[in-house]
Amino acid sequence: IISKNLINTDMFSKLMERLITEKKPLWKNYLKFSLIEGRASIFLDRTLCFANGIKIVQELGQNFGSNKVTEEIFSVSLDNSFDLNSITFLRGKIVCDILQQLIKISGGTVFETEGSALLDVNPNNKIKITTKDVPRNKVKRDITIKIGAILTSDCSVEENFTIEKYYNIRTEEISDMCDHKLEINSATNNKEDLVTATIFFDLIQSNIHKTMTLHLGNHKPDMKTSCKGALFVMYNYVRLVSLIAKFENLVLSKKYQPLPSVDEVDFSLLSQEAEWNLMYDYVLYWPTIVKQSLNYLEEGQPKLHTIFRFLMHFSSEFSIYYHRTRILTDSRPHLMSVLFARIH
Repeated sequence: IISKNLINTDMFSKLMERLITEKKPLWKNYLKFSLIEGRASIFLDRTLCFANGIKIVQELGQNFGSNKVTEEIFSVSLDNSFDLNSITFLRGKIVCDILQQLIKISGGTVFETEGSALLDVNPNNKIKITTKDVPRNKVKRDITIKIGAILTSDCSVEENFTIEKYYNIRTEEISDMCDHKLEINSATNNKEDLVTATIFFDLIQSNIHKTMTLHLGNHKPDMKTSCKGALFVMYNYVRLVSLIAKFENLVLSKKYQPLPSVDEVDFSLLSQEAEWNLMYDYVLYWPTIVKQSLNYLEEGQPKLHTIFRFLMHFSSEFSIYYHRTRILTDSRPHLMSVLFARIH
C-alpha cells in the first residue's frame, strides 16, 4: 500500500504505532513497514507469517480457527421426520454434530438435553434439523434447517441402504487404501477414525440443503472408489502422518538432529511459491473459513460444505507440493535448516 502523500519518518512511525496498538494489535505478527524516499509501504512479511502462523497453530491446537462471534446459547436437534435406519438420518446427525462444534468454537454454548448443568437454562436459539419443507419461521430465534435426501446411483431414495451397509462399504475402501497404497503407521492402524472422517466428507462436501447421490448400488471390491474426493483427503492425511513418523524415526536413529523450536528456525528459507500458498491461502485462512461456514445460520442456510471443500483444495495443493518437493533430504548441514522449516 503506497501512500499518495509524502510523510516524514517520525509521522509514519507514530501512525504505525497507533494502527498496531489501537486498531489491529495482531497485525504486528504479520506486517512489515518501510519508508523509502517519502513513500510508506505496508506489506505482509512472509517470514513473520510462517513463524507466527505456526506458533498460533501449535498453541491453539484443535481450537485453531476459533472466532468469538457469539455468546448466546443454542439447542440443536433432529425432528421426527427422519428414518433412523437411513443414510439421510446419518447426514442429519453429522450436521447436528458439526453445528454443535462450530457453535462452541465460535464462543457460543450448546444446550444439552440430558446430564447437563444447563438444563434449567432456556436457549436463545433453537435449531431444528428436518427433511421436510417448512414455511418461513415466525418465531424469532427458531431456526429450521432442511436436509437434502440421499439417493443411490440409480436415483432412488436409499430405502434399502442401511447405515450399517454404508459403513461396511466405506470400511472396505479405507482398508484397501491402507493395505495396498500406504505405509503402516498410527493413522492406518486407526481405520475406524479414517472411515468416520471419510463419511463426514462424503455426506457434507455437497450443499447439505440439496439432494445428493451416493454411488453405492453396484459396489464391488474392484470398482473404482465411489468416494474419491474423501479418500483423497484421507490419503494425504495419512501421508503427512507417515512423513512426520519417518522424520521422528530418523531423529531417534541419530541421522537427523531433533526438531528445533519455531523461534530457532529460519523460515525465510521457504522460498517456493507453493509453500507460501499453503500458509497464506490455507493455514492462515482457516479461521475465516470456520467463520464463514456459519453465515446465514439464522436463515437456516449454514454453509457447512465450505469447510470440506476447503480441506479438499488444501489436500490437493499439498499433494502437488509433496510430489514436487523432496522434504526429507540428506542430513547435510546446509540442507537441515530448510528441512526443519518444512517439517514445522
